[in-house]
Amino acid sequence: MTTKAENLEDLANDEAEVTCDTEGNSTRLIIEEARGAAAEVLSVVEISRIVIVDEDFEASITDVVSALLDMGQDTVTIPHIGQLDLSEERENWETDLRDSWDVLTVAQREEGASYVFERSGSVASAPDELEFLKDLLHTEVELLTLTPAQWSVDASNILATASETPTMVLFDREIHDDVNEGRRLVSNLLSADEAGEIWAGLLTNTATVLDEGTLQAELAEHDDIPSERFILLSKGHLNEENFTFVEALRIALMAKPASKLLHSVAASIASNTEKALSHLHSLSPVEFERIVFGLSREEGSWEVDMLLRLFDAFLRADVRVDLHSNMDVQSNTKLLRGLDQRRGLETINASTQAQVIYRRELYEDKAHLAAVSAPIELGDLFEKEESGKSFIVVAQPCDLMIRPSGRREPELPYVTLLPIVSGKPDDARVGFELPAFRDNASWWVHLGRPSLVPIEALDFCALDREGRSLAPTENDEDTWRLPGWDLRLEELLTKCISLRGEMQGKSKDDQRALVRAKFGVRAECPLRPQIEADDLNFSFGIRRSGRLLSPFARALLTSFGAHQTRTDFDRAIA
Repeated sequence: MTTKAENLEDLANDEAEVTCDTEGNSTRLIIEEARGAAAEVLSVVEISRIVIVDEDFEASITDVVSALLDMGQDTVTIPHIGQLDLSEERENWETDLRDSWDVLTVAQREEGASYVFERSGSVASAPDELEFLKDLLHTEVELLTLTPAQWSVDASNILATASETPTMVLFDREIHDDVNEGRRLVSNLLSADEAGEIWAGLLTNTATVLDEGTLQAELAEHDDIPSERFILLSKGHLNEENFTFVEALRIALMAKPASKLLHSVAASIASNTEKALSHLHSLSPVEFERIVFGLSREEGSWEVDMLLRLFDAFLRADVRVDLHSNMDVQSNTKLLRGLDQRRGLETINASTQAQVIYRRELYEDKAHLAAVSAPIELGDLFEKEESGKSFIVVAQPCDLMIRPSGRREPELPYVTLLPIVSGKPDDARVGFELPAFRDNASWWVHLGRPSLVPIEALDFCALDREGRSLAPTENDEDTWRLPGWDLRLEELLTKCISLRGEMQGKSKDDQRALVRAKFGVRAECPLRPQIEADDLNFSFGIRRSGRLLSPFARALLTSFGAHQTRTDFDRAIA
């Protein structure tokens, strides 16, 4: 009769066996899925042979001892080592073997080990991650594992057959304590492969899964390695716990067709540039005046930006027509679409490079705004000079526009600034996200904290060559100002000269009070008038730091309008 405790113990053992079996089945299922994904990826680029060159495939003394034990002979004479009497105590002949092994060169060890393996039917053991790679690739491709010495013998044959058997060769980066040897072998192989048939690179522990992209860019900077044909993979992908090798391989294989596609597009852009310029030159004087200067004057934009807009429109149209019938573009696009299949992985965070590109797309550069004295617009970003706090302008673009008369219609004494904060507001309804705003991270516009600031303080930023809210003086240099803004400057300058006359002989506190009164600075306004120097020049302590471009800027205005007009009801009586 079994006790209750014994029954519980048996049940626990049964559950453990079920759990173990379940985990085993799960692992086998993942491996099968990974094999299928690997086969699909390699079939897209038609790779049918992978060669791994690694010193880890070189036989160890342990491998040779195991092979000798399997031979079943009394004596054996090994090249470079001599005769061993295997009928003696193992300790004796193994000691002699190890003593001889320690003084052999790599080539001599390989020759001796090969002699033993051929007669015992054994092979050298490989590290776990390379054994996992063999299991992963299974029978889908021909997998050759070579030592560096074997590669030096077989390289010419592998290269000669690459056109018939599309091949990828991956070297270990550090071979025989030389961290540059693998890169040198890659360079030699790609240089010899004039037809561009070979895919080559490094499979190394010197790069982690996270930094392999950085290391690849660093190693590919050398002139002797074409970056589009160079692959770098971390051995960390060969960890059975994460199964990321196939995904990393897929990304790496996209480099060559992506480069070919880029070259095709770049060649078309270069060849059509003159054609686009000819379209610009063909504009009649009437159309040139109407489009380039008339529309720029009405929109308050820089005339050169209009020329760039026209050039871009002409160039894009001509390049598209050129590429529609380009067979290289079609084939490489099809190949990339076949590889562009992310499977079962979490979305990866955008890289620093992507963030930089995205930011350039979203925000206008402050240096450009200052260089052309760009007018104040919806989405203009400002930063307090002392605290670094950021704000953004929200107003109807037509209300902000300076007309040819130098005035706004109607004249606005104030404009709304909204604060930009690093943390997302607790109430999502009052937060508008600004992607890649600072340090590659999103910040938020707080819709619920508007501030009214004198619009003239922001106009000072548009007129100053450094984008500061510095009051204009009679000594200000001529700039790219639009005609309407020249008139605006005259009006603001007259007001500032009059104010400086009132400030004469006053204390700093009284001077600041006069500035606040003259421009109507409210107590709750975030701007603080500052007296810059003894010449009574003054500023409002802010600087224009960029511009949020449309459509994000217009979306912000819509969100702010919706927030301002949100519905409210009296409390329910019952």
